[in-house]
Amino acid sequence: MYKKQKKNFNLIKNIINYINSDIKLKYIFNHPNRKYNLKLLLKYVIQILNTGLSYRNVTNYSSSKIHWNTIYKFSIKLQKYNVITLSYYDTVNKYIKKNMINKTNILLTDTTLISNKLGIDNIGYNPQNPKHKVSKISLITDVNGIPLMANIYNGSLYDSKILDNQLDDFINKFPKLLNNKNIMLGDAGYDSKKLKDKVSNNKIGLLLT
Repeated sequence: MYKKQKKNFNLIKNIINYINSDIKLKYIFNHPNRKYNLKLLLKYVIQILNTGLSYRNVTNYSSSKIHWNTIYKFSIKLQKYNVITLSYYDTVNKYIKKNMINKTNILLTDTTLISNKLGIDNIGYNPQNPKHKVSKISLITDVNGIPLMANIYNGSLYDSKILDNQLDDFINKFPKLLNNKNIMLGDAGYDSKKLKDKVSNNKIGLLLT
């Protein structure tokens, strides 16, 4: 429980630091007329994401008098300005700068299916689960399991096609990490000459499957 609380605290801290580093976001999210501070509002949003609680029920487990609709509107504003995603990549870039620049890095990639029965975005039908709507989550991590990229794709896409798309995003987001010394590990689903050439030609490193 303590580790989870510490992790949530660090996540909230990183998001607040990112907001305060941007003049526009700092003004929007620290408006002088705001009744509740960022830390409290983010605490509830993270709790909803972690537990799946509804906005209406999340405050039932706290002594706070904050109305659920305030949390909902704050969450919508976070989505509007893409704050969670942008702060995530800001944190990842800081991690890369501190731990991975000019080194031989082991990168790992894999994709998994998740059920998405009520979803409307990134859904499809997959041979492994042909009668149900599914999506695919694809990760690229370092050897310590730190997720450098986490993306959601249509469930009908092949893993090799997913990595092909994800590599384009990887190249754009992490130019300082491009290093021919890197080694990317994947399973047989990524055994493609096109992918191996793409990894090598763009200085991502060497793809081993």
